[in-house]
Amino acid sequence: MTVAYTARHTDWLAADAVRARLRHEILGLFDRFDAILAPIAPTAAFPHDPRPFQKRILKGSDGATWPYVSMLQWIALPAALRLPATAVPAGLSASGLPIGAQLIGPPGADGRLLALAQSIDEDIRGFQPPPL
Repeated sequence: MTVAYTARHTDWLAADAVRARLRHEILGLFDRFDAILAPIAPTAAFPHDPRPFQKRILKGSDGATWPYVSMLQWIALPAALRLPATAVPAGLSASGLPIGAQLIGPPGADGRLLALAQSIDEDIRGFQPPPL
């Protein structure tokens, strides 16, 4: 994060050029597909952690742990490329916890994504709260 906050303008310009190239490349996918269905997080739902953001951790089903901030990597693609995205339910884990996914679409496809999300939500039976 320190590098991101202290980047020089020339560094930002180089990163923005990469972002523009990636955006151009991914837009070609939408000639063949209406949307991309992708994971939104590395884990199923988890209990709220009230500790400061930097002290939170995620725990996988295999017991491995990661910094909480690593969750942001899963939503970085649509955010960095300025693409519309929405979260959808993707079922329940083996322990009964909700699992989410994200739909990513081309610019201007917000309505299409919401219609797809509604179809998925209705087919999966909508949001189900986690067990207590």
